[in-house]
Amino acid sequence: MTGDDGTVSLGPLRPGKIEVSHGVWPGLRKVIYVLGPSGPVYPQDPPLVPAPAEQRIQIEPFVPVNVRLQVQGAQVTYWVEDLQGHVLPDRSVYVALSSGRQEAVETHDGRTRFTVAGAGPGRVSVSVADVKTGMTAVAEVKP
Repeated sequence: MTGDDGTVSLGPLRPGKIEVSHGVWPGLRKVIYVLGPSGPVYPQDPPLVPAPAEQRIQIEPFVPVNVRLQVQGAQVTYWVEDLQGHVLPDRSVYVALSSGRQEAVETHDGRTRFTVAGAGPGRVSVSVADVKTGMTAVAEVKP
């Protein structure tokens, strides 16, 4: 019986007939003939799938900035900071609300604060994206 990958080791060769079945799909069977004590083995089929390929990839991209959101009731404060935690003033951002609108918008020292208004009952999703890098923060607000 083969392993899960469909390969089998015959061990020391002895002339004769060997029936091999697949370890995962036992209905797949093949008869192999060993023609002598040192081989050859017949038939010698090529692998059904190519050998596994290996390649190193970077799973997550380098994060050049952090977008921060702070929620207090219906009030949202957002800012963009570098990797050392320094606020980056005058950074271009895109703000989107799932419903409602921004009111009483104020900006001080690179931090912008607004109140979510006109959203009705339920929660509002607020997302803030740094335009240059695409880094985004999302929060739920219950006005």
